[in-house]
Amino acid sequence: MFAAAAPVETRIRSMMGGVVRAVRWALLLLSCGACRSSPEPTVRQDLAPLARRVDLPSGVRSARWVALPAYTDSGWLEAPERPHRLYVWLELSAPAPARSGSTSQVIVPKDVASRILPSTVSTAAAEDTKHVTVTGAPLAPPPQPRDSRTSVEDAVAIGGGALLVLFARDE
Repeated sequence: MFAAAAPVETRIRSMMGGVVRAVRWALLLLSCGACRSSPEPTVRQDLAPLARRVDLPSGVRSARWVALPAYTDSGWLEAPERPHRLYVWLELSAPAPARSGSTSQVIVPKDVASRILPSTVSTAAAEDTKHVTVTGAPLAPPPQPRDSRTSVEDAVAIGGGALLVLFARDE
């Protein structure tokens, strides 16, 4: 009688082992989603990389900028280029020349806005859960790209500074 019970017990252990392995794989896959979460944006303050890509307005005293991937990487295929969107705040020694009588809105990710915009600008901006909408006067003339890999998406004057959004492809 005990000899017949042994194969059943072995089958049950085998099935339980399979269930445990399946649960482990499920937990591993769920935790990998957390591995792909984007790191916090790094704020840069160097002007040289910006000046190589775009003609900056005159009188720039300082800059705070962040480069974010322009797309979300699925991880399945390597992209031939790695485009980035650059959010740039420029402190100016004099107000930037702006087109009078018109306004433009620039949408900035909330975590970027909290790192690069001065408090006077960010407190006056409209925000939702993920973005901050900043309103300013369009720069006149708008900054011109210095190479074919860079384009200026937005450029507005706000108070004593300017907010630029650039689209840049790697070299």
